[in-house]
Parts: sequence; structure tokens; C-alpha cells
Amino acid sequence: MSDHTPGPCPTALLSRVTNVYAGALHDRAGQVRLDAETLRARALGPDARFLVMWRGLHLVDDAGLVRFCREDIGAYDDDSCVFLGLSAADAMFALDLSDHTEPPTLPRGTFEDIRPLAASLPEGDAALVAQARGMAHWLRMHRFCGRCGAAN
Repeated sequence: MSDHTPGPCPTALLSRVTNVYAGALHDRAGQVRLDAETLRARALGPDARFLVMWRGLHLVDDAGLVRFCREDIGAYDDDSCVFLGLSAADAMFALDLSDHTEPPTLPRGTFEDIRPLAASLPEGDAALVAQARGMAHWLRMHRFCGRCGAAN
């Protein structure tokens, strides 16, 4: 006879795991994404907030992800900015400054690898980072439409 006693069911263990990257609290707002004029107005508006990335690193401080208003970040190239969606109070954008040789100097925060911090971020922030990273990567890899050749 074996001394082996069955352990907990793997399915039960998985039900206790939280995927922090799937807990989005913002609306991706596809209707805004399709309207270039509305999108530009949102990016220039007082409720625009920007998550800044540089070469796969995200700007964080003790409170979590640093969100900048338009005045804090100054001028940027439109190609480096991606609309993420709408939160209850803000229009969220990712600003990928990976083309800069050195990390940009901004009013607060440090550039960090977000993966070790993901589980400790406030609810919804890890999902926002995952979307920002995914969109930035996709745009870097797919500069032009494979069907018509237009810039993405």
C-alpha cells in the first residue's frame, strides 16, 4: 500500500489565484478610439492622464503607477501616445518614450520593471500596465497595416 494521500484539487487551488493583469477598472472606449478628433481633444483635455514608459520600464512611486497630466509631460510625438481608455474621472493614455537614448527626466517617479511590483499595485493598475505594454509593443512591431500599407 502507498502512503500517498491525495492533496487538494488543482482546480480549487487555481480558483484562489488572482490574475492582477485581468482586473481592468477602465473602459477601453472603442467609440472614442475610432474618432480622431475626439481622441485628440481628450489627449489635450484637463482630464487626460499619461502613463510614461521607457524601454519596457514604467514610471512608479511609492503609491504605484505615476499618472501625469498634460502640463507635466510637455510636448511629445503623437506616434508615441496610445489611448488606453476612460476611467471614472480620466482619459488614460500610454506614452512610450523608448526612442529616447536616456530615460526622460520627469517631475516624479522612477522607471522600474513593473513585473515584481504587479501584485502590490492598487487594483486595476496592473491591467492598465499590461494594456499599455501590449499596445506599445504592437505598435513598435506593426508600424504599417499589412493589408493597405497605411501607418498604424
